[in-house]
This record gives sequence, C-alpha cells and structure tokens, in this order.
Amino acid sequence: MLAACGGAPAATDKAKAPEPTAPRDPAGASPVATTAPERRSPCADGSCTECGDGVCPSGYFCVDSKGHKGCAWLAGCVDKPGCACVSKALPACACKEDGAAARVSCGG
Repeated sequence: MLAACGGAPAATDKAKAPEPTAPRDPAGASPVATTAPERRSPCADGSCTECGDGVCPSGYFCVDSKGHKGCAWLAGCVDKPGCACVSKALPACACKEDGAAARVSCGG
C-alpha cells in the first residue's frame, strides 16, 4: 500500500515578477533618458596621439603610408615630434600638425 503525504495545494495564481521599467528621475515624474557615454580620446591628456585603430606614445608620430597607419619615431625628433622636425627627415612626405605630434602621409 502506498502512503501519500499531504500538503498545501499548489497555488494556481503564482505571483508575477514586476515588469522592468525605465529609470525615473529623482522626483519620479518621468523616465530619464539613457544615452551612450561620450567617447573620450585615450590621448586627451597629451600622453599619446591617436593613429588609426591604435595610439602612438609620446615622442612618436603617426604615418599613413598607402592607407596603412602606424607609429614611427626619429631619433632627432623624440623631444618634438612635430612637422618642423619630421619634415626635415622626410621631405617627400606631407605633414600636418595634430596637437603635439605630426601626422605624416607618404606615398598615397
């Protein structure tokens, strides 16, 4: 013979989890707009310069050669990697200033 243990009947009206809602302002009057944070340059403090998908450390400059970007340095231009110095060493390349560093385009 089987014995059955009794218990409270299962509730048919299970409590529903509250629906998620938009964040509200402190006064509770209206939803607060959520926006993506503004992109801040990793070089905003002057410690580097952006170059393509990466960054060049201080003392380097960005070179765009045939559509490929990368960092380069010249021994005589480490302290001042601007166009005044870089253009002397790379006269066939176009140079423009970008903050404390140069952006150099060579061959395309």
